[in-house]
Amino acid sequence: MMKEVESVVEHKYKMLHYRMAKIGNHKTAATLQSLLTAALKSMPYVKDRYQLVAAEDTSQHDEDLDQVKIFINHTSESFGILFGEVVRYSDGAYKSMVKVDDGAKHLTIEQVAPPVAEDGKRREFLDSIMYFAVFENHVVIIQSSYLLIRDLEKHINWLLHSSSVLEDAGFMLTKEIPKEQREKIEKANTKTLRVGSQIIEKVNDKPIKEMENEPEYVDMLQTKKVNFKPSGRGLSFIKDMIPSEVRDRFNITDEEILADALEGSDLQVSVEVTYKRKAKKKSQNIINSLSCALRHMNDDDIEVEIDYDKVGQLKGNKLSINKKLNLIYRDGVLDILDLHLKIREWLKDQINLESIEAA
Repeated sequence: MMKEVESVVEHKYKMLHYRMAKIGNHKTAATLQSLLTAALKSMPYVKDRYQLVAAEDTSQHDEDLDQVKIFINHTSESFGILFGEVVRYSDGAYKSMVKVDDGAKHLTIEQVAPPVAEDGKRREFLDSIMYFAVFENHVVIIQSSYLLIRDLEKHINWLLHSSSVLEDAGFMLTKEIPKEQREKIEKANTKTLRVGSQIIEKVNDKPIKEMENEPEYVDMLQTKKVNFKPSGRGLSFIKDMIPSEVRDRFNITDEEILADALEGSDLQVSVEVTYKRKAKKKSQNIINSLSCALRHMNDDDIEVEIDYDKVGQLKGNKLSINKKLNLIYRDGVLDILDLHLKIREWLKDQINLESIEAA
């Protein structure tokens, strides 16, 4: 009796993104979930759901460009949530493979065609798979390298119109956050706090932004016609962290930094406040207070980024909900049941959707 081969189980982190669906000029109170369900029901065969788009840009349709097929493949409904996957592939695409030979001076690169199956059905290599879930107008997305949130938005719009479920109206995926969730985030513990600023903010009390890319100031600096005195929180931080003798040894001078700033530098200094595993109550109170104070500061010269533990992220004044999910893969294939359960739990916990069915 042959011994069964055990599957290889791996854990991989994938980022979950949350969006709200907004349907414009639609007369009924239908949700994206009900509209999408109707569209899929009216187009049961996958061949009817193929959307042909340009390989390099999924927003274009040009027959002279290489075409790829994007379509919603498998869908299912459980816990009252519509789960699905968006697939992308190209007809007749080959994959590159390298022939490993450690004794060779170079390795041979070969092109591999999709294998021919015994059942006679054509096989094609997949470019990418994106996973999504829809509950009413709440949408959860796990992007892939080739399929992003904007591609899902465009494809669902195409599907809803191709199936005549929607006619004139369109829909979009917004970062709008429900009031309950926004209040929950404001009360959540801060995991990581980052504050960034330009190295130089002013020169002789004049904002550096008014002096960037102006040749006259570069000439003044080079000819030393004017005694420039740069200042900024980033510059002060560098001087506090690195002793003057070390800065001089490595030519980290005010003049070098200023010259770069006058040319429109992209350099920033960022300070991060976080904890490794678990914060003590007092430490958590401190980082929460810092987070709250910085969130209410009205200062355009600093950039604030806050990661809320298990909830979302604030960048500047833009709040977004996302979550790293630890997902199970068996023999390299995503465990769909594990994915569905974790998305359901996340939706129930974070969006407070009491109407989601129990397991």
